[in-house]
Amino acid sequence: MTHLVLLASQVAQLRRFAAEVTRVALEVGTEGELGGTANVDGAQGEWKSLVSSVNTMAMNLTQQVRSIADVTRAVAEGDLSRKIDVKVKGEMLDLKVRPDPFLSLPLFLAAAARGRSLTRALSLSRAAHGQLDGRLAAPVRR
Repeated sequence: MTHLVLLASQVAQLRRFAAEVTRVALEVGTEGELGGTANVDGAQGEWKSLVSSVNTMAMNLTQQVRSIADVTRAVAEGDLSRKIDVKVKGEMLDLKVRPDPFLSLPLFLAAAARGRSLTRALSLSRAAHGQLDGRLAAPVRR
């Protein structure tokens, strides 16, 4: 009998976990409601660790998307000084670095218009973005 009670308890915990993960996935991934987190009362051990992992993933995605959205909004309003300031990898890194050269172009052109050589203006623009190798390269598509 105790084995059945233990099994029933584990199945109930799995159902609660699945319901919360599904809810967070729908909120964040489908409905675009950023900031959602999973909460499974009484989760212990591996279940608690899984809930924590889901919440970490949701928080990271929320921070990344919000940072990209903030810069996009600023650019749309004419503020080209903003940069995406979250730590990212993979495809999100491409979203972070691809706009940088375009945001630097007005600064580059302004420096050139003030009489600086194009080479000097380019080096200042690239140095401002931590690109000190002196080479121009198009971003590589992953």
